[in-house]
Amino acid sequence: MQAVWRSVRLQGTQLCSFQASTMAAPLTSDYLKTKTHAELRQMCMRLEQGQSAEEPRRKRKQKQFQFAQHNQRKVAFKVAYFGEKYHGLAYQDDTPETVEGYIFRALERACLIQSRETCMFSRCGRTDKGVSALSQVVALYVRTNLEDCPSMKPRTQPLPVKKAEKAAAKGQEEIPYVQILNRLLPEDIRVLAWSVAAEDFDARFSCQGRMYRYFFFKQNHDLSLMRHAAASFEGEHDFRNFCKPDIKGGVTNFRRRVNRTSVEISQHDGTDSTEACHPAYQLCEITIHGTAFLWHQIRCMVAVLFMVGNRQEEPSIVSSLLDIEARPCKPQYDMASEIPLVLWDCEFEGLDWQYEQPTHDGLQAHLYKLWQQHAMRVGLVMGMTQPLRHPTLSSGQEWLESKGGNPVPLTAGDHVLLANRQTGQSIEVRIKAREEALAAKAKREADESSQDGAKRPCLKDT
Repeated sequence: MQAVWRSVRLQGTQLCSFQASTMAAPLTSDYLKTKTHAELRQMCMRLEQGQSAEEPRRKRKQKQFQFAQHNQRKVAFKVAYFGEKYHGLAYQDDTPETVEGYIFRALERACLIQSRETCMFSRCGRTDKGVSALSQVVALYVRTNLEDCPSMKPRTQPLPVKKAEKAAAKGQEEIPYVQILNRLLPEDIRVLAWSVAAEDFDARFSCQGRMYRYFFFKQNHDLSLMRHAAASFEGEHDFRNFCKPDIKGGVTNFRRRVNRTSVEISQHDGTDSTEACHPAYQLCEITIHGTAFLWHQIRCMVAVLFMVGNRQEEPSIVSSLLDIEARPCKPQYDMASEIPLVLWDCEFEGLDWQYEQPTHDGLQAHLYKLWQQHAMRVGLVMGMTQPLRHPTLSSGQEWLESKGGNPVPLTAGDHVLLANRQTGQSIEVRIKAREEALAAKAKREADESSQDGAKRPCLKDT
C-alpha cells in the first residue's frame, strides 16, 4: 500500500506508474492534481483491492411520472388470451399469474395509468383458471395526448413550458395504445382493438350479450341428441342446477336468459388430413349465447350435454333439471374441463372499435406463428402413429373402431343417472345458513366491542 501511495505522490507531473485493469483510461498527472490527499488515498485503496480507481457512480434516481399533468380519457380494450397457464382473468393479490395482472403491469410500465385502484377498471366477463377469450372487453381511464375528446378527465396541474410545446407540436395524434401494450404483454395475451367509451360505460353492465364456445372431439357423441337437449336451455330459466352457487358472493337470483344454442362440427380445426375425417379426430363446438351467466354455468351445461351425447342420459334431463319445483336441489356431477372453453364474443352498443392496420398485420403474423407451433406438434403426434402401422398390428383406424369410435369408452355401468344421484342442500337452506352465520358474526363483534369499552378505565375529575 505504501509503495502504491508513494508512486502516486512522487509522479505529480508524469504518467502514473500503475493502471487498474478495470479502468478505461490511464491516470495522468493532470488528472491526479485535481484530487485531494484523501481522494488519492481512497483511489490507492480501491486499486490495491482490484477495483476501479474511480468511485462507482450512483444510479440516477428515476423521475416519477407526473400523471396530474396529463389528460385522461375512458376507453375500452378488446383483449384475446389463451388462459391455460393463467390463474384466471381477474387480478389477485396473492398471485401475479393472472391475465389482468399482466395487463395492469403493462399499463403501468407504459405510464398509461397511475395504478389499478385509480383507473376505474371494469371487465365484461370473469373467466376462470384455464378459460380463454377471443373478445374479452375491459374499460378504464388511460392517459391521452388529446386536449379535447369525449369522456375526458382534464389535467389538474399545468404542463411545463417545454412539455407543452412538444404536446402542441404533436397536434391531435393519439397514443398508439394497441401497439404499445402488445410490446409489453406476453405472447399469449393480445390487445386487438380499442374504442372510445362514455363516462357511464361499464364493461360488465353495459354488455348486451355474451357468446361462449366449447370445443370437443366428436368421437361417439350423438350430435343430434345434444342439439335436442341444448334447445331446452333456450329462454329464461332458473339455472341453479347448472352452476356453482356463489352464496358467499351474495348471488341469490339464479334466473338467466339463454338466447340461442348450437352443436356443430367446427370450421376452426385447421386440418384437412384423412385422419381428421374419423369422428375421433373431428373437432366440434357447442355455442351458447346469452345475456349473462352464473359461476361455472357453461361448464355444467356442457357436462350434461356430454352425458346426453354419450346416450347416458335422455335429452329430457335438461328440462327436468330446469324444473326447480320438481328438482330444487342440484345432483352431484363433475363439470366439463375448462381448457376448451372460450369467451368468443361480447356485444355492446355505442363502441366504435379502432383497428390499426400496421398493428393488425403484426397481430396476424403473431397468431400465424402460434398456429404453426401448435400445428407442428399435432403433425409430430400424428407422425408417431406411423411406426405402429405394422402388418401384424392393428392400425390406428382399426383400434378406434374396436373402441367404438371413442378411445375412452363409457359403459352403462360407469354412469349413475342424475335422477338417482345424491344432491346437495337447496339454495334456500344455504342462503338461510349464510344469513344466520353473518348475524352471529355481527353479534359476536358487537359483544367484543362492548366488552372492550367496559374494560377501558375511566378518567376521574381532579
